[in-house]
Amino acid sequence: MTTDSATLEFYKELPELRSFAEISDISVYRRVPEDWVVVITDVIGSTKAIEAGKYKQVNIAGGIAAMAISNVLGDMDYPFVFGGDGVTILIPGTIVDEVKDVLVDTRAMVRETFALDLRVGMMPVGVIYENGRTLALAKLRISKFYNQAMISGEGLDWAESEIKSRDPKNPYLVPEDHVPKKRADFSGFTCRWQDVKSPRDETLALIVKIRATAHDEQRRAMHEVLATIERHLGGVVDYHPLHEDGIRPSLDTKVLHNELAVSTRKPGGLGYWLQMLILRVQLRVLQFALRTKIRLPIDVNGENLVDLPKNNMLSSDFRKFDNTLKMIVACTAQGRARLVAALESMYAAGEIFYGVHVSDRALTTCLMHAGTVREVHFVDAADGGYAFAARQLKQQLKQAR
Repeated sequence: MTTDSATLEFYKELPELRSFAEISDISVYRRVPEDWVVVITDVIGSTKAIEAGKYKQVNIAGGIAAMAISNVLGDMDYPFVFGGDGVTILIPGTIVDEVKDVLVDTRAMVRETFALDLRVGMMPVGVIYENGRTLALAKLRISKFYNQAMISGEGLDWAESEIKSRDPKNPYLVPEDHVPKKRADFSGFTCRWQDVKSPRDETLALIVKIRATAHDEQRRAMHEVLATIERHLGGVVDYHPLHEDGIRPSLDTKVLHNELAVSTRKPGGLGYWLQMLILRVQLRVLQFALRTKIRLPIDVNGENLVDLPKNNMLSSDFRKFDNTLKMIVACTAQGRARLVAALESMYAAGEIFYGVHVSDRALTTCLMHAGTVREVHFVDAADGGYAFAARQLKQQLKQAR
């Protein structure tokens, strides 16, 4: 049974910010209620899986829990942040049991379908506060379809380190022997788009963590980082990694398999191949509509077929903040070199840690809630993206200890 969305009252009542530049303003954030819970999932061994060519499967496994939880809530307007090989989610404590069940089932699906291991952890926010850490939320309006959660406070980093610790008695990991009473519902998950070639030379995955702890210093450093990005890459119109002409459906069976394997959970069965046939017909119609610009009487989430690429761009999460700045941007090779040189200078000066990964295209993983008009299109850089950028950042953090 769908949980009453009133349990999300705290998040829903947050003011909708309109400017991404506000991420560094501590005054826009509100303390997360202590009876809420932090959920963190991530693919164990994601780097090796990506090196083996499973970067798309890692993205799906990393983000699919957000779809399952949205179907528990009956709404996608709740706080979650996608990180490439995992997702961070904040939920009211009233739905912990239901969420634990669907997360365990999600873990099983990921293992059966993609041969990947998904770590699933849950920590009460009260535990974060008891250990002297902070955690706060803000909400940025991205489009009429998508509000993006922004998370501030060192409590999230601490929770992640505790959940990912190698303690064999880790109390925050959802145990392997947990038997779920409820199966995960992945309705609304779609994976039917081609990789999007960079509208410039390259597609860059960028992660930046501010080293300062004082709020004023954090704000100044973040302003400098954002200004540096604009100075070398231009404005958001210039560095947006997606473009309408590049967002096109794929008829590649290997691409479509990812979506159908999740929805059927029985790849190769009769139902699987029947859905594959239906999906390919739907995509042929979509290809025709996009090529001819004919507005066929077919809507998706209340929008005409020909508007899908535009809406994918409008509701994409190509930049985000979860106490760490994460961005997927388009750039020229020269612009990227100048930006990295500037970031290296800030790193050498002890102001930031950072990581980058260069590709030539972006990939999207799409969540479209069937019961509402809510949708989000997770964006990562191909061939490693955030996971490989994080590897560089973690090395810098290790060297600083």
